[in-house]
Amino acid sequence: MVKENTITFNYIPLKQNYPKEFSNPFLSDDEDSEIESEITFRIYAGESRDEHIKYNSYHNVSIVGNLPKLSEGAEYTIIAIEEEKNNEPQYKVISVKRKRPMNNIGVRLFLAEMLTPNQVDQIMTHYPNIIDIISEGKINTIDLTKLYGIGEYIIKVIERKILENFKFAEIIAEFDGMLNFDILKKLYEKYTSVEEIKQEIKNNPYECLTDLNRVGFKTADKIILNFDKECKKKIKKDEEVPILFDYDILTSQQRTSACVQYILLENESNGHTKMLTESLVKEVKSLAPECFSNVLEVLKNKTEYILKKPYIARREVYETEEYIANIIKEALKKENQIKWEFDIKKYQDDFGLTDEQFSMLKNVCDNNISILNGSAGSGKSFTISALIKMLKDNKIWDYRLSAPTGKSAKVIKAYTNEYASTVHLMLGAKGNNYFDYNENNKLYADIIFIDEFSMMDIFLMKHLLEAVDITKTKLVFIGDAAQLPSVSCGNVFHDLLESNIPKTTLTKVFRYGIGGISTVATNTRLCKETIKDKDAEKVVLGDDKAYVYFNMNQERVIKTVLLLYKKLLENNSPEDISILTSYNKGEYGTVALNNQLQLIANPRSKQSTESYLKIFDTKYYIDDIIMQNVNNYKACRYECDVITSLRAKNHTFICNGDTGKIIDIDFEKKIAIIKFDNETVVYTAKQLCDCKLSYSYSTHKSQGSQNKNIILLTPKAHTYMLNSNLIYVGLTRATDRVYHFGELDTINRAIKIKENFNRLTFLQDFIK
Repeated sequence: MVKENTITFNYIPLKQNYPKEFSNPFLSDDEDSEIESEITFRIYAGESRDEHIKYNSYHNVSIVGNLPKLSEGAEYTIIAIEEEKNNEPQYKVISVKRKRPMNNIGVRLFLAEMLTPNQVDQIMTHYPNIIDIISEGKINTIDLTKLYGIGEYIIKVIERKILENFKFAEIIAEFDGMLNFDILKKLYEKYTSVEEIKQEIKNNPYECLTDLNRVGFKTADKIILNFDKECKKKIKKDEEVPILFDYDILTSQQRTSACVQYILLENESNGHTKMLTESLVKEVKSLAPECFSNVLEVLKNKTEYILKKPYIARREVYETEEYIANIIKEALKKENQIKWEFDIKKYQDDFGLTDEQFSMLKNVCDNNISILNGSAGSGKSFTISALIKMLKDNKIWDYRLSAPTGKSAKVIKAYTNEYASTVHLMLGAKGNNYFDYNENNKLYADIIFIDEFSMMDIFLMKHLLEAVDITKTKLVFIGDAAQLPSVSCGNVFHDLLESNIPKTTLTKVFRYGIGGISTVATNTRLCKETIKDKDAEKVVLGDDKAYVYFNMNQERVIKTVLLLYKKLLENNSPEDISILTSYNKGEYGTVALNNQLQLIANPRSKQSTESYLKIFDTKYYIDDIIMQNVNNYKACRYECDVITSLRAKNHTFICNGDTGKIIDIDFEKKIAIIKFDNETVVYTAKQLCDCKLSYSYSTHKSQGSQNKNIILLTPKAHTYMLNSNLIYVGLTRATDRVYHFGELDTINRAIKIKENFNRLTFLQDFIK
């Protein structure tokens, strides 16, 4: 916000002191509609002709703040606050605006910052007024056939630079520094004009800001209240303001509504689909007491909320669970049952199925929906293989195998030797909750298997049921009740286990007492201690020696893990080893671990001459292993070269949690080519922001996956997060061997604690 001690001065940046390197991609994933610009914290050293500006002891003027990339040697108008750091003067930037070139010489110098001399000549010959053309939104009037050696890519480079330096600066100037750089940048990307931004902020201030990426209610509330305060100050001084609210923001119903929405969404992020109304009211009073009197009126909004005493929920969530329950109940009606009359007894004999496993075959034959629940080592995979053999023998070929994530789909594919996909891919996900298969275009199959069903949230479950005709297609849900529930809201698997859906629970663990992993994982699931000797520094368990425990205090863990990792790489590739830990941040978190593991796993990262892409604080090299952190519905398939791929827009789906390998990088264009399991895609630097290095990842993120070697970290520092379910998930990710690090007291305390599966949901009651 602008303060009374702001200073306006001219400034010429000479050097970017921080960060030393940056990535600023020229192309986005949607070339036609989006111009990318990286606003990030930067420090510049430069000079000013204004006499009142203070130079530091290094004989330059230092400016700091969330800034776009400034062109060295260009002239800017800066609005800033003078401050002091380490006894040196510096200026915290509120607004920055580049002076627009006034003649052809200035335009030519501006273009020369990004183009070759020949390209500059081409532009100046045919479009010397290119800054005006692009600023006025008339880029389509540029005839590329006139410009030798200049294509769409170069024009996009020019457009980005012009909009960033001049058009965006006009918006900053319009708001006179009253909204910060990051917020204005996001508003600029979303709305088409200054007038539209002003109108949206005036009419819907909270909705306008909370719709922006990474802006929650608390941030929006602080921004809006400060903005309103600054506007009122200006009015008292008879100064112009960009927006004047004609109602009291502090006590407004809009503020109350935004607060209620925020609290319910936070509740959902913790897994619940409903909340005690009394608890919500108390939180509103704590967060926004000035507008508390509106809360009951806001809760009466039936289009947004459902009140079912003593609970409240967002209508969308309530109706999603209601829809799921109605379809499940419909499927369980006798008149809708699809019965298969097969001679199934022979599969019990041929496969040597236990009575429990055999009962699952009967359930599938007799019911539209059935559940297979079993812990690690109980024979779920074997049972599914027997089911598929039964289908093939009886000439039922139209069956689908799927799982919620790419990693879990890869596992079911491995143990069945059949094609398997993510649920999203099976339904034809296109983004924005649109699927090719839906209520109006059903996905027809005789039977659909969904593995790792505990990871399904209510929204994906609804999309599945919308796409399937439950009177014609059987559904088989496969899961492990000891594993963690979905990251998103709801408790679908556990709620369905409590329903009257026909289910089989496998209780016999076949390699218990023989296999090291099987034995320790089973004991952990049952909250039983396996190792009791506190003095033992190393314990190897199982006839297969598959579980190796290192008893050590956390100060020694990282150094030992790195030595072990280096040793394992002698006979394994980096893709064969996963390091699992409970947190992303901190000394024992995935971020710090990945930075150290990268130096061991990828030799390129140790070569000072090797090029890389830097995204925030992470350097990406060719051959790095990365993980997708959010669903990407518009990943561009790689087709012969980068530009062709981006223009072709042949999109594919990359699932949250999928891992890939960077096989090439176009360093000039800041674009990586990444090989995921079944797809090779091109990622801009912006898309890489949604990825991270994947030599180490969280135990939560590992659910549904498998790897040959698992290094599991359970340090004392992670005590708050650790419980038997989390450790169980980590242990059961390995196919060959687990190396488990942690102090025995910490582990044995953790396995006595169970994950809280008691999420507040409507689904169980709806079904009953």
